Amino acid sequence: MSGEPVWKSWHRRYPARWRRELAALRERGWSYRVRYERGAVELSVAYMGAEVSAPVRLVVRYPDGFPWFAPRVFDRRNGLGLVRHREPRTGQLCLVRDVDWHVDRTAAELIEAQVPVVVAWGRPRPEVGGGVPVVGVEELLPAPTAERLGSERVAVTVPSVVVPTGLDGGVLVLRSWVTESGITAMSVAQVLGEGFSASSPLSPDWLAGQLPSRGLGWWLRVPDFDVCESERQVWERVRGRLPALKSDGAELSWDPERLQVVGLLVPSEIRYGVMGERWVFLLRWGLRGGSTRSVDFLDAQEFGDVGPAVRVPVSSLLARKFVTVVGVGAVGSVVATDLVRSGVGTMRLIDPDVVDVSGSGTRQPAPFIAAGDTKARALAGLLRMDHPLAEVRGYSYPAGAAAYSLTSKGARVGRSLVDRAVRDADLVVDATASPAVTRWLAARRWTSGRGFLTVSGTAGGWGGVVFLQTPASGCWACVEHARADGLLPVPPEDAAGAVEVPGCSSPTFTGTSADMGTVAHHASRVAVQYLTAGVDLGGDYFVAALRDGDGFPQPVSWRKARVAVHPECPLHSPAAIARQGRPVSVAS
Repeated sequence: MSGEPVWKSWHRRYPARWRRELAALRERGWSYRVRYERGAVELSVAYMGAEVSAPVRLVVRYPDGFPWFAPRVFDRRNGLGLVRHREPRTGQLCLVRDVDWHVDRTAAELIEAQVPVVVAWGRPRPEVGGGVPVVGVEELLPAPTAERLGSERVAVTVPSVVVPTGLDGGVLVLRSWVTESGITAMSVAQVLGEGFSASSPLSPDWLAGQLPSRGLGWWLRVPDFDVCESERQVWERVRGRLPALKSDGAELSWDPERLQVVGLLVPSEIRYGVMGERWVFLLRWGLRGGSTRSVDFLDAQEFGDVGPAVRVPVSSLLARKFVTVVGVGAVGSVVATDLVRSGVGTMRLIDPDVVDVSGSGTRQPAPFIAAGDTKARALAGLLRMDHPLAEVRGYSYPAGAAAYSLTSKGARVGRSLVDRAVRDADLVVDATASPAVTRWLAARRWTSGRGFLTVSGTAGGWGGVVFLQTPASGCWACVEHARADGLLPVPPEDAAGAVEVPGCSSPTFTGTSADMGTVAHHASRVAVQYLTAGVDLGGDYFVAALRDGDGFPQPVSWRKARVAVHPECPLHSPAAIARQGRPVSVAS
């Protein structure tokens, strides 16, 4: 292949490969026509194989990245008679995934090898509906009839609800963000029908805050939906079934005569061989006088607990867990985000420090519009925006009784909120890097017999430590005694890595977000294992080294240990255990 300028189409950059593509078609006796358009090239091929009785016209469209990416093959008139493995609107055949494509294969070789397989398994078969695909031939994936119909920019989010089969239609309560240029976001707040009502699991306050426009629309069951019909054809077919909308008394943000939204429940394969229903949305923009300016399909994205459970199986367990993260800087913000993404249902963030856009955004979220707000509230807002089903709150009060002045009502309320968050959580994560706060939190959690995880990075991002304190382990005081005795490893640090900067209530340290994130992600893994299985990762004390003794970066290495009860630990003395009123099992 030549090194000609990259702005030329692939067949001009690699003329030898282009000649090989055409020769492969001629060798098989398939006639073809070549079409050039704006530097792109496609072939119209008269395909003939044992599985067809007459030539079938296939269109081969080469991407500009060919041969590194596979060509796309279309059967636009469905001459192969497929009900699967063919996108009905465009006719694209599902012949090969990009990951399985080999750059030496020609389009003719691809068609010759894969079309007979697609025909064998893509034509109507009586066993589909309960049949199982042959291993190595088909994947356990559905072929939804209503996929990729709508705009690539806007999708309507719909709660996962089961609408009774006896209902044919009803009303939708919608929340959206509507501008002069159109809709930028839309979500279904309620699905209503005769004797039926289903509401979004998102709180009304969250919906109103994120999607301030409120309107009404319709929903209809369309059992004879034809995916090949245009938007206007579908609109003309269903418009006669739409009753007059009656106001529910609440203020509406748009005129239902100018903007009309219809949710269609249409037949679709929801699992391999299993039919069900999926949502498709029609959006009609009208003009004064009743004429239509445009009709568009909008894709629907259903949300609930099914999607997360498929991607993160432990999310169903984490949804019932309550975690408090104290300190949401470079380390704590990563842990908090990890855990909410993994499915933790309730989270409290505690940090009195403020967002300073002059530098704190280098290692943690620091929204420009949140300058001067507390990090806890700013991060809580970001997490609620991305994960609205999680209950996340940020408290801008310091942790530790000594930090309070209880002369004001606000201080007393703040202390009460922090105390409850520390007391009631299934796990408290300490990412303050403050020895005093760590000792206070560790003692509070030890006396209550509940899990406590402390995580911190060292100066310069040279290393970090993660420790999980449980009733079966030593405590943080045991760790400090053991370190002083040389019984536990300590992470490396940069002696010159401490700095004074604006935006932090105490001196901070140098190091990249990637360095701190490495330590934080390990803490998140320890937390998930503890919350879902009640066990650790083969140890309760972990030390990371990201640089060698000379400060040279290296692949992270972790050492693990188990923390034994130290004989000088004040929390493990007989008197302390007696005060706790519970037996304490200690790991050796």
